[in-house]
Amino acid sequence: MDVAICIVSHNTRDLLLACLDSVGRQAGASEVVVVDSASTDGSAEAARAAFPQAKVIAAQENLGFGAGCNRGIRATKGEAVLLLNADTRLTAGALEAMVRALCADEGVALVGPRLVRPDGSLQRSCHAFPTLATAFFGYAGLSKAFPRSRLLGRYDMSWWDHGERRKVDWVSGACMLVRRSALEQVGLFDEGYYMYAEECDLCFRLRRAGYGVVYEPAAEVVHHEGASTTQRWPEMVMASHRSTFRFFRKHYGRGSELALRGIVFAGNLARLPAAAVGWVVRPRARGELTQRLAIYRGAVRLSLGLEA
Repeated sequence: MDVAICIVSHNTRDLLLACLDSVGRQAGASEVVVVDSASTDGSAEAARAAFPQAKVIAAQENLGFGAGCNRGIRATKGEAVLLLNADTRLTAGALEAMVRALCADEGVALVGPRLVRPDGSLQRSCHAFPTLATAFFGYAGLSKAFPRSRLLGRYDMSWWDHGERRKVDWVSGACMLVRRSALEQVGLFDEGYYMYAEECDLCFRLRRAGYGVVYEPAAEVVHHEGASTTQRWPEMVMASHRSTFRFFRKHYGRGSELALRGIVFAGNLARLPAAAVGWVVRPRARGELTQRLAIYRGAVRLSLGLEA
């Protein structure tokens, strides 16, 4: 299968170079495109110098994940496109394993790998589609308290060891191999999502069109989770909430979105008092707690529609 690779980056220069180095060690990639979203750390220039065979698209603004991927997809011609975050690193044979999984079943449109942290620990990268129930379980702390429950641990599939190939609802956008013909049928990423939920939205549309989404643990990819987004943590949490509200409104209807807003409102309002007390009694933790207070207050306002 002819595979193109698209890497979306924003201010992760050193990690981008490590990602490109790992891409260069893989067999089977016909073309490589880097979409740099207005980085200020010299990412685009460094990528051109270190990997001259790659096409580097330097955007003048931060496009967000979905729009960046779309620009890269349109700039390639491969039968399949491997979408990568710049903070990932492909291990030996990872691309080959994903290609095998995609070629094994023409009904499969998308394959995601086993993601691991730099220390080798598992990063749960496949999930069930979000519902009002999974949102409630998360805010109520039930998912964390009972991770082995198939009901309460449903969203993160924490009841499962992620040790074998299986069809799932959706996989993390950090690394996804997508069949181009399926994208042509259901459409590219919805650019109405700035960050988060866009890969869930794509998988939802693929599943609705009858395609399968597969998790392939034989392909292992190292992910420095949040290398770009943690630079603006509170802002990214708000972006996540906005995207989830959009997903519910788009796929489940306005009533479900309003119910979700109620869950987010109650969950974040309940967390404010403890964070405020912690800010007073734990002066050494005030930096983090200040951010948490901003997140909880922002989420309460956002759930009420008081913030654009």
